Order: sequence, then C-alpha cells, then structure tokens
Amino acid sequence: MEPRRIELPEAAKRCWPKAVELVGDLMSECATLEDDDWHLGGGTALAADWKHRTSTDIDILIAPGLSMTGLGPEAIGRIERRIEEQGGRRLEAPDQKLSVDYGPDGKVDIFSSGRQLPGHEEVVEIGGSRVGRLSDAQIFAGKLRRAIEGHVAARDLFDICYAAKTGRRGFDQALNALTEAEQRQIKSLWESAEMKIAAEASTKLSGINDEDLIPPEELVAKAVTTLKDQRYASTIIRAGRGRATVRTLTVNGRPNDYESTAATLERDFEARGFSRHLMRHNIRPRTVLEGVREHIDEQAMVEILHTEARGAELAGLPPKTMTAGGDPTLPVPPERPTAARKAEKGRTPAHRREGR
Repeated sequence: MEPRRIELPEAAKRCWPKAVELVGDLMSECATLEDDDWHLGGGTALAADWKHRTSTDIDILIAPGLSMTGLGPEAIGRIERRIEEQGGRRLEAPDQKLSVDYGPDGKVDIFSSGRQLPGHEEVVEIGGSRVGRLSDAQIFAGKLRRAIEGHVAARDLFDICYAAKTGRRGFDQALNALTEAEQRQIKSLWESAEMKIAAEASTKLSGINDEDLIPPEELVAKAVTTLKDQRYASTIIRAGRGRATVRTLTVNGRPNDYESTAATLERDFEARGFSRHLMRHNIRPRTVLEGVREHIDEQAMVEILHTEARGAELAGLPPKTMTAGGDPTLPVPPERPTAARKAEKGRTPAHRREGR
C-alpha cells in the first residue's frame, strides 16, 4: 500500500529540507541511533492534515540515546556549521534537544525521548520521501505530557478544542490514557496560566477559519470542559471472527469504533486508553483481555463486557446523550440486573453471546 501524501504548511515546507538534513547529521554522529529512528510530530503534523491553523514549527521526535554534549566538541562543531550554512541559529535547549530558529521560516525542534502510546505510528510521504509520522493520539499524548511538566501553550489548547469540536480521533485516546490525578493536574495548570494563555492566543494563533475561532479569554474554559467531555463514559467490547471490536461513548455522547487483532490487542488497550477506563470502573484490564482472547476465534461475535456510564459522569446531561447523537446502532442500554452489576464490581467480566 502506498503511503498517504502529506502537504506541509507553506512555512514549514521551507523548513522541512533543513530539518531532514539536521536529523541526518545527528544520526550520523550518534552511533546508537538508526536512520529510521525518528518521526514527525507536533502541531504542524496536525495542521498539515486538518488545515485548521497556521503552523510554522517542525517537531521531530527521535529515539532515546541522543546527548548533545555526549557527541563531543568536534561533532557539535559540524552540527553548528550545518546550521550556519542553512541560515539558522541554534537556541539554548536541554541536552536531549536540538532547537534551531530559522527566522520567518519557523523553528525546528528535535527531541530525543521515548514515544508516548507507542505502536500506532504510520509511514507518510513528504516532499517525495517516506518518513514516519506519529499518530494523532501520540501527538496529543505529547502535548498532555508537556502540560503535566508545566509547559502550557495556547496552540495546544486550541488543537484540543478543535479535535473535540470536529470529532477527530486522537485526543480522547490520549486523554483516557491519563490517570484522574494527571487530568486534575493539567486542569489546575491551565487555569493558573489562564492570563498567559489568553495573551498568547491573541497574538500567536492565526490562520483560523471564522467558524472555528475561540475568544482568547474563553480558550482555557473550553479546553477544561473538553477534558471532562472526552472521557469514556461507557464501553462495549466484543470478540469473534478473528478480531476484537470496541465501541466507546464519551461523556458528551460521541461514539467511536475501534478494531484490533489478536496481535495488536494488548497494545491497543493501552494506547487507546481502554485499560485506564476499565480501571476507573474497578475492572481488571487483564481479565477482560483474557476473555477477548478466549472468544476471538469464534464464528459469532461475543459481547465480553459492557461498562455503563456512572451517574456522576453524566451529571447535568440529559438522558438522550446516551443515544450517541441519535446513532440507532447504539441504543440506550436497559437497566442491568443487580447480579450483573455485582459481577463487574467483582472484576469478573460477563461474557454474553449476541442474540442469546
């Protein structure tokens, strides 16, 4: 299958060849890195697909192992000569990061770090070359991780609000992979930086369509609401016919459907936030995975588990929210018998064959 083609925003397109050169130089200088140990990520990757805002910076994630000081003075000298030839200026950055400013053409940040939610990267074509791209969920996981570390940016909050508004996958997966404590921490950090974020939004966010504009002073409030609304409220997990299917319903009533094979099952449970969601319902993910594996090769689809929205999660929302926006394939589940509820509280998933 041919990789899909990505057209970078205009400014980022000018920076891209320089970024690729720098990555190549780093790979040559660092013996622990392989040629394909890097991926495009960040807001520019999102903007290339969504066309939702202007984005000039290029973020590249490379595998752990890079230490700028560890390269030695001769290697660093060669890197700095390359940057000078490109018309760039090296910025102060942590030891595991190379940050270069190219003036009006934007900035290139090359990070050395482990990937958040690994396993869902894709190969894309940019400028005639095949390169790795982080998934949207991985990009949002990185944004949320930076927020936990105290780095807040208006563009990150806007990307989150836009993803929620347009129903794009990725943010809900990254969010549900967080603990409740991490989500509360992000909310607190955003609210404490509300004035800074509003000022940054008014000056640095651009290229946004009129219908997608968010008043700068409302950006934090909308992003905080999105943190709550994009949590999984209920999940139906089925197995059979060589695959597992998961349908999630968020607190604001948006459904998403996912499929996994036996080979990707465990990875998907972590990367898409299913494991955290189950634990919030006092259900062991390992037990559910065992149930899926037991039935995945059967001819008929078997319902392994159906977690229901808790009252506190739907507080203030009308009952019709549970119809997934009118989706007739996901009716409001009937009241379940006490025995079934006790089974889930006891962390024993109920295996129910469809049609019985």
